[in-house]
Amino acid sequence: KPFDFESSVCRPIALRISYIGTNYYGFSGTKEDTVETVEEQLFYALKTSKLIPHETKCAWAKCGRTDKGVSAFGQTVSLWIRSKLKKDDPRVCRWDQLEYVLMINRLLPPDIRVLGWSPVSPTFDARFSCTYRLYHYYFNSKYLDAEKMRLGAQKFVGTHDCRHICKLDEQKVEKEDFFTRTIMESRIEDLGNGFCRYVVKGQAFLWHQVRNMMALLFFIGEAKEQPEIIDTMLDISKHPPRQGRPTYLMAPDAPLVLYDCGFPENTVKWR
Repeated sequence: KPFDFESSVCRPIALRISYIGTNYYGFSGTKEDTVETVEEQLFYALKTSKLIPHETKCAWAKCGRTDKGVSAFGQTVSLWIRSKLKKDDPRVCRWDQLEYVLMINRLLPPDIRVLGWSPVSPTFDARFSCTYRLYHYYFNSKYLDAEKMRLGAQKFVGTHDCRHICKLDEQKVEKEDFFTRTIMESRIEDLGNGFCRYVVKGQAFLWHQVRNMMALLFFIGEAKEQPEIIDTMLDISKHPPRQGRPTYLMAPDAPLVLYDCGFPENTVKWR
């Protein structure tokens, strides 16, 4: 017998999610994709537990669309989900709800976990309400010049045209200011024992942007380039878009982690 969603009241919530991306072809895909994604596993758990009727009928939104092999410690999604509320109940922020975390996690593979949930307003959107995305990239610095990498990392801070440090989306090339992005923080941190992490915080990132940024920092650390290469790559006048663009291999995917997603104060309260 089909579950009767018409007799239930749905409410808007946010979910905080962690996953190891090694076994997945990114966080999300398209309807035509046959590869396994993190989002596909989440939809399976939500539908099987009768928390949503279908992925197209829950106002689903995600903060970050991580690429193949990339992991997350603090991914955020928003959706409308079945609740215990009665119709016309104004108490949309009540905590005495279904055990969302338990219900979803018991149906997920061990490399994907829901860490918590929060009530949100009906206008909340995990993508458009997000004020920043914070990424970490972990690496062995034993044979690298970390000090020069720090100088290079600082040059990313600010608002720039970043079309030369991302994978171009041909459908977006003609959109004015599409490639203009703001980086709030960019630094190399020493973790000890020969390991470091690159910390980068921005309002939003382009396709493969962080891995391209990290590739340039590796060139600097390996003494193949000077820190000033960052200035050159961000100066569109030196590489006009219609005259081609620099090409180079981006950094590997596995060490990259979506560490956190930020929202305005009091927007989310994780439980």
